[in-house]
Amino acid sequence: MHPVVRGRPRAATGRRGGRRPLGRDDRPVREGVAGRTDSGDLGLRLLGFGVSGDAVAWDEARQRWLQFTGPRKELVARSLEECPGVLQAAEQHALRGGWAVGFVAYDSAPSWDPALVALRQEGDSPLAAFALYEREPETFRFLCSHQVAERPDWWAEIDRSRYRQLFRWVQRRLQKGDTYQANLTFRLRTEWNGDLAGWFASIAGPAPPPHAALLNLGGLEIASFSPELFLERTGRTVRSRPMKGTERAGSPEDALRLSEKQRAENLMIVDMVRNDLGRVAQPGAVRVPELFSVEHHGEVLQMTSTVEAETDADLCTLFRAAFPCASIVGAPKVETTRILAELEPSPRGVYTGAIGWIEPGGDFRFSVAIRTAVRRRWGGMEYGTGGGIVWDSNPEAEWQEALLKTAILNRTSEPFALLETLQWNPERGYPRLGRHLARLERSCRLLGWEADPWSWSDDVRRATREWEDTGTPKRVRLLLHPGGRLEVQHSELQPPPAVLRAKPALRPVRSDDPALRIKTTYRSIYRSRLAEVGDADECLLWNERGEATEFCNGNLVVRRGGRWVTPPVSCGLLPGVLREELLEEGRLTEAPISLDETLNAQEAFRINSLTGWIPVRFDRQ
Repeated sequence: MHPVVRGRPRAATGRRGGRRPLGRDDRPVREGVAGRTDSGDLGLRLLGFGVSGDAVAWDEARQRWLQFTGPRKELVARSLEECPGVLQAAEQHALRGGWAVGFVAYDSAPSWDPALVALRQEGDSPLAAFALYEREPETFRFLCSHQVAERPDWWAEIDRSRYRQLFRWVQRRLQKGDTYQANLTFRLRTEWNGDLAGWFASIAGPAPPPHAALLNLGGLEIASFSPELFLERTGRTVRSRPMKGTERAGSPEDALRLSEKQRAENLMIVDMVRNDLGRVAQPGAVRVPELFSVEHHGEVLQMTSTVEAETDADLCTLFRAAFPCASIVGAPKVETTRILAELEPSPRGVYTGAIGWIEPGGDFRFSVAIRTAVRRRWGGMEYGTGGGIVWDSNPEAEWQEALLKTAILNRTSEPFALLETLQWNPERGYPRLGRHLARLERSCRLLGWEADPWSWSDDVRRATREWEDTGTPKRVRLLLHPGGRLEVQHSELQPPPAVLRAKPALRPVRSDDPALRIKTTYRSIYRSRLAEVGDADECLLWNERGEATEFCNGNLVVRRGGRWVTPPVSCGLLPGVLREELLEEGRLTEAPISLDETLNAQEAFRINSLTGWIPVRFDRQ
């Protein structure tokens, strides 16, 4: 079955009889045409992934999902000699105006440089495969998560004792000077044959890794959650972003950024990538615009650097110069591949190869195929992990790092629900219910979910009867689940604090992150940042431009001269219901607010529909 889009929302067509208002603003507000957003984006729901040539990939630069179906042709290389021809044909198809999506396995390394050594998987497992498409891919802003009845049960092909033995053998080669850094890997395996698309969506849907992809090609089903860029071309500029250096998420970023050991390992790989790209670049046209950047990727922090080059080289020439990526081999590359082929317990397959697409005109983007699970149609699924070993590495620390990189497999991200939090009181009912239901409907349009605001009003009315005679204010949560069921929860409304003590987040959000614009039960962006600031009541978020955006539980308002100012949605924030009301009434003005201005503002408030205006006092980190 092809992946399909489900749940084109219905617009409310009119008020049904017999309904009395729940508050002065309870009637649903209809805006625009139901179905698509103004930009044409919908949510993508994956309902099976059984057709060869299907592919879904996250486009990090444009913050969208690409869905490819119905390829004109599939190209598969099952021998080393066939690999360059497959890649060349894929690039030629793109230069003629088509799209090509596929992978190049690590095991194909000798086809790009005969001096490299790689183990080969048994049978006719493909070394490279590409699907060629004539049509533009469908684009979506969200990948809708859904429950998976059964998840994979993984087991490692080696235990801690065996890993320590392999580690010692690598250390001996380091002592002899045969290698300076070796990226030792091993595989996790499972016989699980469940819903791969659903499992992928449950992990990647809420917050996609930068190079997430789901492919069905060459007899393989591939679910990749890679954060690492191998090669990307835009015009004549080729870019690589090698990762080397890992810490557990929650560790201080500076501990990784300032680690001499991690910086030395990262710099060694950066120099290799510079040399690789320098072989095909214009003279003097290789640069390193970013060095030792620390990024959050799920359960880990990764040290990442950026290398760029200007070149007219075609894709095959670039692969001959740079494949496989230095970060997943070590230094020197040729001799280290020989050592790894001797020591690693099994062939890598697709793992640590490259996964990506080529656009019409020849621009392309390929990830390093790490954090990647591969299932064969003839049975069995595997996931590779590992890490770089240098002369002063600790075997237990390296073993724990390898296990840390498998943590993504254990994510139990349940399907998120759309969320509205509002106040009910015996005097006014729900003061802004209509606005909340209108925002809920807009969110449904973004996700491609069914929307029936009048039915939601009925559900809220029925639930309210349970407590309306108590006479006490309530905190009410509306949870709209993917199947269309509206759940109404309530609790006693606690009096808010007179003043909130807030601290700025330790790291920015991305202003173009679509998850910030819809209120859902997926709250990890907010929970993690609030936890990182310790005992503060609130956390002030800010974006990559140094602009303050919002609080974890409400919008930001500051006094600027004689005006009340709040950041625009383009800064990366949730358009709150109270914020919307105040803007319409002319009591607020939208304008960017720098983090520094916010922290030094004469007056600052957190506002939301539940607790209203609460003054904020900032504690600097």
